[in-house]
Formats: sequence, structure tokens, C-alpha cells
Amino acid sequence: MSCTPKKVRLSYPFSPKETVDFFRRYFGPTRMAFSRLDDRGQAALAAQLESLWMEHNTATDGTTAVEGEYLEVWAIRA
Repeated sequence: MSCTPKKVRLSYPFSPKETVDFFRRYFGPTRMAFSRLDDRGQAALAAQLESLWMEHNTATDGTTAVEGEYLEVWAIRA
């Protein structure tokens, strides 16, 4: 088995706020999280996610770009 950290650049052609809206509309886990909250909770989660995207955004042209990391795991059954 081998484990290798990998980096990925995530780029979206809209602002961090619009990126939150995109994930809220199209990404299942984010949709589910919002659906389980009342209006106040949804507003708070949206604000926190927007802040997170803004904090890590490296784009300077009004779009959103962040670096992400994941762990690639290779396992072969013998």
C-alpha cells in the first residue's frame, strides 16, 4: 500500500459568495447540510463558508481559486 499527498487547484468563475451558492445548489453534501438547518442556521452556514472561501482565495480577478490537498491511497489485494 502507498499513500501520497496530492494537491489540486479548485477554480470557479465567480466570487466566493457565488461559489457558496453554487455548492449549495449543486453539491449533494452541501445541499443536505443546508436542508437540515432553519433559516437562521442556513444564513450562518453560508456566511461561514463564504468567509472560508475568501480566506483561502488566491484569485485577484473577482473569481475564486483555492489550493486543496487530498491523500491518494493505492492498495492492491494479493
